[in-house]
Amino acid sequence: MKIVDAIPNRVVNSTDVENPRPDYIARVVNRIREKTRPKDLRGMQFELKTDNLPEGLYRKEVKVGDRRHLIFGTDEN
Repeated sequence: MKIVDAIPNRVVNSTDVENPRPDYIARVVNRIREKTRPKDLRGMQFELKTDNLPEGLYRKEVKVGDRRHLIFGTDEN
């Protein structure tokens, strides 16, 4: 199950409210996801961890001068 599906389901299932508002779910999901982000991200010199990305989504890294581009994509039309 993708993190995009798993966390909102966990939030909805843990609340007493029958139909929580989508903006509430989005705020809670973002707070939970903050814990998986790097603490001190400065500049573009970081190691990309692809553990939580769907298989095949990350394609490659392209460097142009001092700029870094991460290429993502799927084979779906």
